Amino acid sequence: YFCAQGTRHTCPPGFKCPYPRMVNPVWCTVSDMYNNSCYQLTIEGAPGVIEELPCPEGSICPVPFLPSLPAPPGYKVDNLAGGLPKHLFLPCNPGSWCALGEAKYNSSSGNLSNLACPLAHFCATPNVMEPTLCNFSEASGFHYCPQGSVEQKLCPEGHYCSTPISTTNCTLHQYCAAGRFSEEPCPPSYYCPNSSVKILCPNGHYCKPGSIQPLSCPILTNCPAGTESEKNSGLAIVAVFLPAIALIVVWVLYLRRRDQNRSVRHQRREKYRTLSAKDTEDGTGTLQQLQETLLGQGYRYQSDPGGSDVELTPVVNGTPKQEPAFTVDFRFEELGLALKSNGKQVLHGVSGCIRSAQVTAVMGPSGAGKSTFITTLCGKATYGRRTGTVFINNREDDLTRYRKVVGFVPQEDIMLRMMTVKEILQFHAIMRLPRETDSKKRRQNVNKVIEDLGLYDIRHNVIGDETKRGISGGQRKRVNIGMEMV
Repeated sequence: YFCAQGTRHTCPPGFKCPYPRMVNPVWCTVSDMYNNSCYQLTIEGAPGVIEELPCPEGSICPVPFLPSLPAPPGYKVDNLAGGLPKHLFLPCNPGSWCALGEAKYNSSSGNLSNLACPLAHFCATPNVMEPTLCNFSEASGFHYCPQGSVEQKLCPEGHYCSTPISTTNCTLHQYCAAGRFSEEPCPPSYYCPNSSVKILCPNGHYCKPGSIQPLSCPILTNCPAGTESEKNSGLAIVAVFLPAIALIVVWVLYLRRRDQNRSVRHQRREKYRTLSAKDTEDGTGTLQQLQETLLGQGYRYQSDPGGSDVELTPVVNGTPKQEPAFTVDFRFEELGLALKSNGKQVLHGVSGCIRSAQVTAVMGPSGAGKSTFITTLCGKATYGRRTGTVFINNREDDLTRYRKVVGFVPQEDIMLRMMTVKEILQFHAIMRLPRETDSKKRRQNVNKVIEDLGLYDIRHNVIGDETKRGISGGQRKRVNIGMEMV
């Protein structure tokens, strides 16, 4: 207030009354930046301005006694415009939203006010009254509108947008076209070297879903451009089934030939029986003539009293020869073994013999060389050089030549532990017996070995190991022996 002639008056616009008992108001100073004012709307009797007031944000104050002028839409007031007067209105940049009376610098807080178009919206021009909401739906497409967007754009390629303000990189084997809400595998018939590129599968290749490169089609398959999976052509089908057809034809021819051979053998047996019967009935010398013819070859026909069976028997000087029993005796002299790695002699000067129809045991303390001796004698010590001589039936020979008739049971029980006892023996019977052995003979061998070794009660038990209980150690050793006996 100011007091003139004993009357109190409100300080008028454009003036200030900073002190008490003032007779006249003081004119407000005008700043070069035009950022102060002494205009204040007051009601009757209300106090006036004590000091200059800051010009409202987003406005300019050209004179102190008039209201401030706000910046028009699309423009802003910049207090930090390099010392320029504040009365200058500056145009807003694209991507900004400048409504009526926008300012860049907030003098009350000392911070810059953000004029960028808000998130999830876009502002085509800075002077729009309200920002436009970004479209985000499957019908219109999923758009991406970060802060300061001038226009809405589809979610960029190679990314997917779960919200209109965020993007996420798509991973390998995925394809993300523009405007995707989530990632999806590369479609079939295409391959995607990266998540933003989709290429049609070329000719001669096929592309499964999620492919990052085309795969070559196998031979004899038809794969035109855009093939999802390899397709067998008619030629490929013929090439697949032709070997099977050929095997069937060969099998049929084999069966026919086998039947013919059986028929020939049957006719020969019938012929011999007929000759024998005829010789018995009429006393002709037909059978005797055959015997005389074959005697020069060392054989004679023998027949049972009924004359029904005929067989050839070796003869010596007209007398049937008895075949001797087949036996094998081993003898070894100065048997030794030197390691190939360092020449160390681990076996030296062992002599002895192993007779047929006997069980020979090699006894000695741990580390005495029992296993080394047996391995060397059998010719299985490939890690060393053997010395000495081995005789078989008094003739110098090598046991490795008799592998088909000599069984060797290793010290370690080497077998598949998840199989049963009978399965182990059946497997070895199938793999190691001669190919012409029929299945009935194999089963008989397996059952006989099981019975001889006392394994009948555990024949269906698994071998077992440290983690799964199975048969005992002694039973496992018997199975190991049976693997050779079968």
